[in-house]
Amino acid sequence: MSNSVNYLGNTVILPQQEPNISRDSQSTNYIYVQTHGPAIDERQKQELRSLGVELREYLGNNTYLCHYPPTDLAPVRQLSYVRAVNVFHRALKVDPDLKDIAVPGYINVLLHKDASAEQIAPVIAAIDGAAEDDLDTSYRKIRVRVDNATALADISRLDSVQSIEPVREAVLGNNLARVDMHAVLPAPLADFAGQGQVISVNDSGFDLGGVDGQAPTDVHPAFGNKVLATIAVGRAGKTNDPNGHGTHVCGSAVGNGQSTTMGGTIQGTAHGADLVVTSLLNDAGGLTLPTNLYQLFQTPYGKYNSRVSSNSWYTKSTTQLKYDDQAKDVDSFCWDNKDCVVVFCAGNEGGQFGTKQIGGVSAAKNCITVGATRGSRPNDGVKFNAAKAAVDPRATAGFSSLGPGLEGRIKPDVAAPGTAILSTASRDPAITADKLQQYGSTTDRDWMFMSGTSMSTPLVSGCCAILRQAVSAADPKTHHNPSSALIKALLINGSLSAGEKHDDSSKAMSAPSSFEGFGYVDVARSVVPKETYFADNAQGLLQGEQMDHDLVFDSLDKRTAVKVTLVYTDRPGEALQNLLTLSLKATNNTSVKDTSQLVENNVQQIILRKVNGPLKIHVQADRISRAGERQPYAVVWRFLD
Repeated sequence: MSNSVNYLGNTVILPQQEPNISRDSQSTNYIYVQTHGPAIDERQKQELRSLGVELREYLGNNTYLCHYPPTDLAPVRQLSYVRAVNVFHRALKVDPDLKDIAVPGYINVLLHKDASAEQIAPVIAAIDGAAEDDLDTSYRKIRVRVDNATALADISRLDSVQSIEPVREAVLGNNLARVDMHAVLPAPLADFAGQGQVISVNDSGFDLGGVDGQAPTDVHPAFGNKVLATIAVGRAGKTNDPNGHGTHVCGSAVGNGQSTTMGGTIQGTAHGADLVVTSLLNDAGGLTLPTNLYQLFQTPYGKYNSRVSSNSWYTKSTTQLKYDDQAKDVDSFCWDNKDCVVVFCAGNEGGQFGTKQIGGVSAAKNCITVGATRGSRPNDGVKFNAAKAAVDPRATAGFSSLGPGLEGRIKPDVAAPGTAILSTASRDPAITADKLQQYGSTTDRDWMFMSGTSMSTPLVSGCCAILRQAVSAADPKTHHNPSSALIKALLINGSLSAGEKHDDSSKAMSAPSSFEGFGYVDVARSVVPKETYFADNAQGLLQGEQMDHDLVFDSLDKRTAVKVTLVYTDRPGEALQNLLTLSLKATNNTSVKDTSQLVENNVQQIILRKVNGPLKIHVQADRISRAGERQPYAVVWRFLD
């Protein structure tokens, strides 16, 4: 086993012979405990708790960040299963990108969970020489501008500080698509279009806007009365869309309109759903985000009952970013609200640097990260071009950011059309004729083309709304409010991947891949009755527990392959906090196939090409980071042609 401790992109090497390098913990209430492995069991967790050790976050490599008020480390070090116990080093707290700070900039200071931002903010203000009113505090996070390395170092010395990261720039990830994704469902699901669902879109704004926090009264004709509210974040009291990006995204999710000159009916994937829009656009033309992204999702979720959040923006960088504080915010919200599906674009950095680009907020474990394909509309790779031949809708768009993430997790999760997507155009006066034609010629002022993983994301968000509706309709009593893990599992399991055939009988590529994750979204395959089966286990498993689900095989059925997908919403943290594993077992309990290559993913999948008889889908809790905690999960399976 390695003798290192890793956190926030930092590494501390522990001496092999004497890994206990801290004398005591008099100066701090926070330590890390490294065990010999494997995962510590419930008895050991309770023993640690009795000594005053509270496990807070799993850091990987059998190491736990812990709260520990006592000053003597000896009682913990004497435990037979413990390899090392040391104070939480200051060297681990600061993002490596900040260690050679040369110019002033804003930082996010994340506090340990028992610390109060309101109490720590005056201390940080005094260190930095800033007015307390200049600090932005939100729950456990403080945003402050630092001018020099000395102030940064002094802030990192505060015991309440868990991590310090730079504030990075967020950028926008700039009808036929529904057909490409089979979001036009066959009978008996043909009427499913997201009715009863609410999608929230966090973007540049919406059309002409309206009164902050209220439903707009003058809306684009494709939206009717489906816009429940527009919310201002980036500009005080303003929710209009002078950029055009947000309105286009909204149309791809829930729009339902007509254009005589642009092809007749033009609809979003969930054209029966309602909409809430949060405007992030600021007066400088960039995006302003809450210090803690948790707030971004909370109002649409709590006030407007939105259970699908669509986010067509990502963290701008010139190198691949790690899982960061924004990703942690997303995972925190998903962990606390396990029925909310959060969707993010992969980003448009494909080919810009290195072989992998997905990172930052798009690397969140619990969101659905969406890559882009070309789509079937004629295009040159970016713009609509009627002179071009129609392309394979599954061909990867060159601009789509690639995975996996730096942590090794599969990203993107899925891919969908993102090139030359026709959708609603903002009627804001700032939208010029040149802007309307930027991604291809349009003959109707109310409609325009755009390209990017931004365009793929709302299409997938709409698909998630359809899946929520379909699950609820199938069993309103039991599944009236399905978990986000189930929706993600249905979406991924239905996506075209290895072992499945397209409509033209050509084989799909092997999955997971670096550019389309687990496959190309195909909604119909996710919800077809009597072909797709699922279990949404809200009670979950304790560490060491296991659950079997019968996979009944009809020997007369010509379909002899099966695909099984496990998804669970993990606790926030760079490392996988809770580890569930998926395997297929024969009736004699021998393993047929497992997911050992995906053990650090909270999405796991098995494709078995030859089923010879009854099988059991086996889910096991190998590691649960907190004492007495259960990990819910969802598993979906279907037989393949």
